[in-house]
This record gives sequence, C-alpha cells and structure tokens, in this order.
Amino acid sequence: MTSTTHFTYEGDSSEITFANNNKAFNDWKTKITALLTISEYTSNRVIKIKSVFPFGDIRYTPNGFVFATMGLFKNGKAVPACVFLRGDSVAVLVVLVDKMTKEKYILNVTQPRIAVGEDNHEECVAGMLDTSNNFIGVAAKEILEETGLNITDYGLEELCSKPIPMSQGACDEKIKYYTVEIPMNKKDILALEMKCTGNAEEGECIKLKVRHFDNFKKAIKTGEIHDGKSIIASYFYEKKIEDYENYVSTKKVKCDVPYSQLIIGIVVVVATIVGLMSYLVK
Repeated sequence: MTSTTHFTYEGDSSEITFANNNKAFNDWKTKITALLTISEYTSNRVIKIKSVFPFGDIRYTPNGFVFATMGLFKNGKAVPACVFLRGDSVAVLVVLVDKMTKEKYILNVTQPRIAVGEDNHEECVAGMLDTSNNFIGVAAKEILEETGLNITDYGLEELCSKPIPMSQGACDEKIKYYTVEIPMNKKDILALEMKCTGNAEEGECIKLKVRHFDNFKKAIKTGEIHDGKSIIASYFYEKKIEDYENYVSTKKVKCDVPYSQLIIGIVVVVATIVGLMSYLVK
C-alpha cells in the first residue's frame, strides 16, 4: 500500500508509480479531490489500481490507460466508482470540396474496433490527446496520419466550445469536435477511396472511405454509420452551415421596388450616362 497527501493506493508498485505519472489519472484525482469538498460526499480515500496498459515499457512511459476503483459515498450510500481512465480526445469531420461543383464529400476512416466486434468500423478521424493537451495540434497530426492530408494551409474550425463526455458512466474520455474543409479536384477526392493509411508502429490498419455529403447523412439515418463521433460532428457541422446561411440571408438587401420600375430606372440611368458622354465628346 502506498500513500500520498490525499490518497492511499493499493496494487502493484510499478503500476501505482505508472498511474501517478499518468496525466489522465492525475486529472481524475484533481476532480475527485474537488468532489470531496462537497459535504454530501465521503471516502476512505483508498484508490485501488486494478490494472494499467502502458503505451510502451512501463518503466519509461507515463502514457496509457488506467483501470481503478475507490470507495465513494454520497449521503452514506455507495456511489459507483469503477473507472477506466484514458484522457481526452479530438474528432475531426474532414470535408472535401469539389473545386468545380462545390459539392461536398466526407472523408471517413474504417478500421477494426475489437471492443464492438467490428472489422471495418466507419468513423470520422479521431485521436487521443498527448501530454501537450494541444487539441488543434493533435487534430492536425491525426488527419495527416489517418488520411495522408496535410491541413497546414486550411484552418480547423471548432464545432463545439468544450469537449463532450462520451461514456461518463465509467470512462473519463471527453471529445472536442472540429471540422476542416479542403478544396480538391473530384478525381483526387475519389482516388482516396479505400486507400490504406495509419501509423503502423501503433498497430493501426486504416482504410479511407469517401462519401458524398448527402450519402453520409443518409448512412447516419439508416444506421449504416453508427459511430457516435460522426453523428455528433455531423449535427454540429449541419448547424454551422444553417447558422451561416441564416446570417447571409439576413444581410441580403431587400428591394421593394417593382421589377418593371427597376428596369425603367436602369434604362434612364444608362441613357443619362450616354448623353453626358456625348456632350463631353462634343
């Protein structure tokens, strides 16, 4: 058993050390410490490290997953406190815009997702935050790794101001959503279909999926795409388009003059200009 100022730990000593160097675990402890300042909450402050999954040698990396439990009570009744800690993530809806027609295509990825028993789970580009906590930097890195596209010349746009919890019953992960629009020739857009990408060193086996925006929305409605990130990103993106179109419509100048009178007015102005030019030439 190991102790610190606020908590006592049970578990393997190397796993306890790993957990206390892990950002997600420390962020969670900060939140629990704040929760325990509320009078209704009590705890014996014993955290059991059930297991860890380091991304590399446990002796040299603080990055990875932590599975922990603790005794926590509200008004004397036990509160579920079994947690899977992995930290926050980013998700990006990659929109490819045909340079000629301005039609939009969504670039998704497909890959094995063993937790849900799927070989080709279709989803938007996403990735875990690193210790830098730089949402935009990680988003750009994931787009490059998963699609091969460098978005240096294109701006990422926020789709939501704050990260959104995805499975808060047992997992700490929150996801912040972005979008990027990339103009391309149609043949280059279609050439991305089924292209193999991903970081082989991280065990990624990714294939790209290109969908026309209308087909993308239909696939969500029918359940063909059932990735929560894609559904949320699609909602925010369509809301962004709607808000922009409403803004533009309110800025348009309304003309209450009848069309016939408008034509007569234009003819009069043109005739006046021609007459003035003829006078000046003389």
